[in-house]
Amino acid sequence: MSPTLLIVSSGILIMSLTSSLAGTFVFLRKESLLGDVLSHAVFPGVCISFLIAGEKDNFVILIGATITGIIAISLIQYLGNKPKVKQDAALAFVLSTFFALGIVILAYMQNLGISGQSGLETFLFGSAASILLEDFWFFIPAFILVLTLFGLFYKELKLVSFDRKFGIISGISSRTTDMVIGIMALLAIVTGIQAMGVVLMASLMIIPPAIGRTMSVTLKKMIIIAMLTASLGSIAGTYFSSTMTGAPTGPWIVLFLGCIAIIAFIFSPTRGLISRRISALRQETKIRSEHILKSMYKGQEDGKMPEFKGSKDSRGLNSLRTKGLVERVEGRFRLTESGREEGRRLVRLHRLWELYLTKKMGIQADHVHEDADSVEHIISGDVEELLLEVLDHPQKDPHDQEIPYGK
Repeated sequence: MSPTLLIVSSGILIMSLTSSLAGTFVFLRKESLLGDVLSHAVFPGVCISFLIAGEKDNFVILIGATITGIIAISLIQYLGNKPKVKQDAALAFVLSTFFALGIVILAYMQNLGISGQSGLETFLFGSAASILLEDFWFFIPAFILVLTLFGLFYKELKLVSFDRKFGIISGISSRTTDMVIGIMALLAIVTGIQAMGVVLMASLMIIPPAIGRTMSVTLKKMIIIAMLTASLGSIAGTYFSSTMTGAPTGPWIVLFLGCIAIIAFIFSPTRGLISRRISALRQETKIRSEHILKSMYKGQEDGKMPEFKGSKDSRGLNSLRTKGLVERVEGRFRLTESGREEGRRLVRLHRLWELYLTKKMGIQADHVHEDADSVEHIISGDVEELLLEVLDHPQKDPHDQEIPYGK
């Protein structure tokens, strides 16, 4: 690996770690647009800094970008606290206004024919090749500062991100946490905008946390997965960009992250489309199986055994046979002893809930069947005991049918 490629790869790796860590809390707060807003809001600061310095000085440019970014954060908070201005409206206003200002300033410099201003266009779409060794004086401190803010405010950020109202009730200042999240996001954007550009910077902040959220159920695992994903996408994007002449690094990184996200959204064991579909089928089979058990038990009461047809009934019956709740005798299904007990329990829960809805909730008896049909599948033993206690161990349901208890 050439020294130049090593410098670029290392810079992008640090930048991606900073962005994914800061972006995690932006994502959890459901403020994904904040990253896009800030990446557009720093652009006028870049242009103004160039006008003041008279040349493309990265240090001056980053200071200017930081200043306009802080102004944008303050303006978002100010407008967001206004009762008649919603948060999304404040974000949209700041994004469009600041980015328009940056484009106007850039056009002004172009009309004046200021030398060297063409390089500013790289801040729009990014240019990883422009990363130099001296840029690490910005990348590393920014990452350390974001990591420090994360460590100092971890408890507050975690609580407010998942339950803002509870955090405020607990005495946590929402304004402080908003500012901390804004500063973390701003540090990530200011250091990364040169390589990724205004247009793509928000993607590096949001896609890795989205993958982490899909693949995990805890915050710590989410952060680890987000940072690993961002690193993998950055390394792969840099490698393919370096091997293909004229291929920009930023788009390659986003493409790789997008591919990883699609794979995660489909195959994640916790929230993936396949796992969710499997869970839905299992729940559907469970409910259908319990309906079959209840129907067969009531059929025994009435002396009329029901017939079952269709694929859903077949899956339900197969599930019940696997559990030993039904058996096939002379071509017909019948309940086993354990199946009769389970069917009795389901009928009892159904009728208890119907009685509760009529006696305690004041609902007409002819309007409670569907509600009881839904709730009977999730009533636990503890809830059943409470129902029996509240209803004083009733013998009949609202339709004058016996509530079965014993064998």
